[in-house]
Amino acid sequence: MVSSILRRLGDSKTPLLFVFIACMINIVVDFVLVGYFHMGAKGAAIATVSAQGFSFFFALVYLCKKGIGYSFYKEDICFSKYIQKIMQIGFPLGLQSVLVNISFLIITIIVNQMGLIASASLGVVEKLMGFLMLPAIALGSALASLIALNVGAKQYKRAKQTLKYAIMISLAFAIIVTTICEIDGTILTRIFTNNQDVIKNGALYLKTYSIDCLLTSFLFCINGYLNGYEKTVFTMVHSLVATFIGRIPLTLLFSKIPNVTLFHMGITAPLSTMISLIMIFIYFKKTKFDNIKER
Repeated sequence: MVSSILRRLGDSKTPLLFVFIACMINIVVDFVLVGYFHMGAKGAAIATVSAQGFSFFFALVYLCKKGIGYSFYKEDICFSKYIQKIMQIGFPLGLQSVLVNISFLIITIIVNQMGLIASASLGVVEKLMGFLMLPAIALGSALASLIALNVGAKQYKRAKQTLKYAIMISLAFAIIVTTICEIDGTILTRIFTNNQDVIKNGALYLKTYSIDCLLTSFLFCINGYLNGYEKTVFTMVHSLVATFIGRIPLTLLFSKIPNVTLFHMGITAPLSTMISLIMIFIYFKKTKFDNIKER
């Protein structure tokens, strides 16, 4: 929450510092509790919680010392029309996140039925894709703040230019990682394991799944653009349609095909993203973004 406040105020460096502090504390406490005291999963859990707690403490101290640019008193903490506005914008995003994560669990269950190697390969690739998509995710998050600021200033043309540059940056990174995955995905999958079967199957999965990096370069940035315009309900709708009507049914369908491989299963991700992009294209055709009324 503290980091979100700072990012919306245009400060993205300080939240990064808080995350860095949390990571360092987590690593040190992990080594002590798991490595030295052999506390296993319990030690890892304590390390994570304590790291987040210390990071939050440092964030509060920072806010108390530096302030947030305007006066804030305990009397300001009350139910008002702004609470309703926050819920109206934030609830669809929260619900979307929950349901999308549930969908990933469903996909994992389906792939697990293909055997241990397929399950392990899925785990490796999902970790990789989470990292490879970070630029698009980060730019989409930053865009929401930047677009909102531009919309508030009625700088609609600048908002469109910001979206264009964000897509270009995200797409440049996506082209590089997709090319690597298409040429030899084992370069990446062997980082996580020495099992040759998992390495090869993971690379096979990456070959088609990595195409999604190119598509999500557009998707995540456009989602950030829409969220900046407070169109969070639509971003939730198209994401859920693509996931629950697109990706999950396709994954289930492909899993029933005889001799199916992870190469085929990986196609479901870019296909579902295409559903979202088509819905967005239609939405943009029917919606004007330069006539936002003040509330």
